[in-house]
Amino acid sequence: MPVDYPVVLAGLALPVPKVMVLRRYVSECDLVRLSPPNYLFTSGYPGRYNSDGVLALYASEDAATAGEEWERRARQLPRLPRQLVYFVEFSVPILDLGNAATLEALELTQADLTAPWEFVLAATMTQRLGDAVAAQQRFGGIRFASDAARLRGFVGFNIVLFRTAIAAPNFVVVRQDDRREIQRWP
Repeated sequence: MPVDYPVVLAGLALPVPKVMVLRRYVSECDLVRLSPPNYLFTSGYPGRYNSDGVLALYASEDAATAGEEWERRARQLPRLPRQLVYFVEFSVPILDLGNAATLEALELTQADLTAPWEFVLAATMTQRLGDAVAAQQRFGGIRFASDAARLRGFVGFNIVLFRTAIAAPNFVVVRQDDRREIQRWP
């Protein structure tokens, strides 16, 4: 019987949000094609932790992981686009899949976390979990181990933030170098 993620999420202890900064590498042309640039753009395309139509923003906890995530995507492109890095500051309760007790409560295994998600016919367990997080406002995102980092021989983590799950006083913000706000959720 499939896990009822909304029920399990409602029963998990809620971590106190703390301010953290994530890194994102993006293609320069993708970022600047809109005026002004949309740093918190979410395509709604499916990802490891979101199914089609669910608005999710993926970023990395450190520069090495962000770099490996970029390289993996860039290798799939016909030509190497110019990359830009920017920082995403947030204070949101995060569901930490690096925590063994959390994985146990969610009945997830390491095999579930690394199962292929591209070109599958039905939502994967991780996509179902992400969709459940996106549909509530206790947790605003999910912390998960980076496959790209693992394949390069180190442990790195990504965080996926869900636009619909983030409500004040929690926030996601992109700032200029002088700390002025460029863009914010909510």
